[in-house]
Amino acid sequence: MRLFISHAGADRPVAQVLRVRLEEISTELRCFLLADDVFGGELWEERIRSAARDCDAILSLVTTRYIERPWFVAEWALFWYQDKPWYLLLDDVQLEKLFEPMRRRQVSELADRRSVERFLRALNVKLSGRESLDVVAAELVKAVEEARTLVAEGELEANLARLAVSLRRNTSNVDGRTVEDIARCGELRRAIDLAADSDNSLKLRQLALVLLARGFVSECSEVADFIPSNGERKNVGLEAMRALAAEPNNADVKDLLLRVYASVRDPQRRELRDIATRRGVQIEWPALESNP
Repeated sequence: MRLFISHAGADRPVAQVLRVRLEEISTELRCFLLADDVFGGELWEERIRSAARDCDAILSLVTTRYIERPWFVAEWALFWYQDKPWYLLLDDVQLEKLFEPMRRRQVSELADRRSVERFLRALNVKLSGRESLDVVAAELVKAVEEARTLVAEGELEANLARLAVSLRRNTSNVDGRTVEDIARCGELRRAIDLAADSDNSLKLRQLALVLLARGFVSECSEVADFIPSNGERKNVGLEAMRALAAEPNNADVKDLLLRVYASVRDPQRRELRDIATRRGVQIEWPALESNP
C-alpha cells in the first residue's frame, strides 16, 4: 500500500515521524511525503499529481496550520475524485473545522492511543514485528508527541525572533498572532525581556496595545513603562480608557490607566483628563506633583 501524507509545512517534523514509524510498522506500507520526495528542479505540482495517481490513499495530518493551508483541499480532492480512501489524523482540531465531505471516512485523534489504533487497523496492513497493535499505536503516539514538542520549540524561537525584529524596525507592525503564539507557550516573560531592550516608542506602544487587547494587562503595564515617549505612553492610557469604558469594574485596567497617568507629563495628563470627561469615564485622578 502506498500512502500520500498531506501536511502543513510547519508540521513537517511530525509528518516525517509518521512516515518513518508507519514504514517500520509494515513492510507493505510505503509513504509519499512531498518535502522528502521532491528534488531540486522537479515541478512539485506535477509530482503531487503523479503521486496522487500512484498512491492508494491519502493521510491528512490535520492541525490548525493545515486547515489554513490553501493546498490541503486540492490534495484531498485528487483522491476524492479517484474514489480512493482518505484518513484524517486530527491534532487538537475540531472535526467541524473541515468541510462535510472530508468527514465521511476514517477520523482519528492523534493524541489518543485507541483512536490511532483504529486508524492502523483501518489501513489493514500486516505488521512487521511481533508487537500487538495497541503497543504499536502507543509507540506512535509517543513519537509524534516528541516531534510535536520539537515543532513547538522551533515555532517559539521563530516567533520570538520575529517579535525582536518588529521591535527594532519600523518596517513591520507587531503582529498580534505572534504574541498570542508566544503566550500560548507560556513565554510572555521572554517577550517582555525583548521589550525591555527596545527604545522604539512606536513598536513598544504597538506591543502594549496587543497585550491589552488580549487581556494581558499586567504585561501591558510593564511594556508601557519601557516606552520613552510620553505621547506614546499616553496613547496606551487612551486605549486603557476605552477598555475601561466597556468594563468599568475592571480594576486591572483602571490601575493601568492610573499608572500611565502618573508616568507622563502635565500636557498628557490634561489630555487624558479632558478625554475622560468627554467620554463620560468616571475616574478619580490622583493628586500628583506637577511634571511640566
